[in-house]
Amino acid sequence: MDDSKNSAFKDIEESEINDPSARKKVSPDRTIYLSRAILPKEGPLKLSDFGEARIGPGPYDYPAMPFQYRAPYVTLEVPWSYPVDIWCVGLTACDLLGLDMLFKADHTAGDMYGAAHFAELIAVLGLPPAAFLELNPEKAARFWDQEGKWKDVVPIPKIGMLESLEGQLGLPLAFVKFLRRTLTWMPNERATAKELLEDPWLKG
Repeated sequence: MDDSKNSAFKDIEESEINDPSARKKVSPDRTIYLSRAILPKEGPLKLSDFGEARIGPGPYDYPAMPFQYRAPYVTLEVPWSYPVDIWCVGLTACDLLGLDMLFKADHTAGDMYGAAHFAELIAVLGLPPAAFLELNPEKAARFWDQEGKWKDVVPIPKIGMLESLEGQLGLPLAFVKFLRRTLTWMPNERATAKELLEDPWLKG
C-alpha cells in the first residue's frame, strides 16, 4: 500500500488518540464503539453486509449469507461458524478489484437454487472432496451419485477455474493463490484471519 493510502489510516489513528470514539461496555468481554465517519475521496464506494452477524463461535444451523456469498456447506445445510467469514473475504476481494461476481447464485431459481449454486462452485473450484458430501449425505445425494459424480441436475457453466483468472484477466498469481486459501469446499481447509494477515498478496 502506498504512502498516500497509509496516510488516511494515520489520520484516523491520530484522531482516535486525540478524540477517542464513544464506547459502551455491555459485558466484561464486549465493548461497543461508535463508528467514526470517514468520507471517501476517490474510487467507488463499497457497502458490505453479510446479513447474519452472530456473537460467539457457534456452530449455527440456519441459513446465512446473501446468496452470492453463500459458502458451499451453508447451501448443503450444514452448521457453520467463523470460516464463513473467510469465504466472504475472498469474494469481497474480487468485488473490490472490480471483478464480476464469481457466483451469480440466482435466487429466482426456486427449488433449483442449490443445484445452480453447486454447479457454479464446481466450475470454479473443481469437484468437492468426498468429505464434503459426507457432511450431509442425504442432501448431497440430490446432486451427486454414490461415487461423488455430479448428477447433471443443471449443467456446469463455463466460468473457468480460479487458476484461469490469472491468464484471462491478467491477475497476479499471488492474488489467485490468496483466493484459493479463502474459497475452499471444506471449512477446516480454509485459512484463518490470522494466517491471511501474513499472506504474500496482502503483505505485498
